[in-house]
Amino acid sequence: MTKTCKTVFLGCLKLTTVFLFIFSTLFLAPAYFQMGGWPLTSAILVGGAVPMVFVGYITSPFVTYIHMRLPIYARRSKDILIRFVRTLSPEAELEMTTMTYFGMPGSTRLRAGELRPAKKRFGIVNFIRVPPPSHKPAWWRKDVRDFFVGPGQIGGRIREMDVWDETLNAIKRGLGPKQR
Repeated sequence: MTKTCKTVFLGCLKLTTVFLFIFSTLFLAPAYFQMGGWPLTSAILVGGAVPMVFVGYITSPFVTYIHMRLPIYARRSKDILIRFVRTLSPEAELEMTTMTYFGMPGSTRLRAGELRPAKKRFGIVNFIRVPPPSHKPAWWRKDVRDFFVGPGQIGGRIREMDVWDETLNAIKRGLGPKQR
C-alpha cells in the first residue's frame, strides 16, 4: 500500500469515527433515552465515543511528510548532500507533517537534535521529540511530541532515498545533548 493510500485511508477512518460519534450523540442517544432510560443511553454514548478515541489515539503520531531545510552548498550535488546528512548537525531543521484529529495536516517544526528513537504506545510511536526547556506550562504547549515513521513509509517525491536513511541513522546514533 502506498503512502498516499495510507494517508487517505487514515483520514477517512478518522472522519468516519467522528461522524459515528456525532450520529450516536445527536440522534441515537436521545431516542433511546426516551425509550429506555439511562443504562441504554449511556451504552450508546460510550459505544459512539470509544471508536473515535481509539482511532484518534492510535493514528495521531502518523507522519505523512518530512521536509528538511538544506543549506545552499548541500543542494549542489548528491555527494555533498550525503556528506551533509552523514555529519548532520543537531541544529538541522526538520518539518514533520502529521494528521490532526479531523484528518487535516498539522505541521511541526523541530531541530534534528530534538528527536530521539523510542518505543511508546505499544510500538506505535518510534520517535519522540525532546524539546528544549520552556518557560510555558506543559498544558500551554501544543507541539506534537510523538511520531511514527514506518519502514518504507517515506516515499513519494523524495529525490534521494539515501538521504532519509542517513538522516535516520544519524538520529538513532544521537544528536544534540545526551539524556541522563
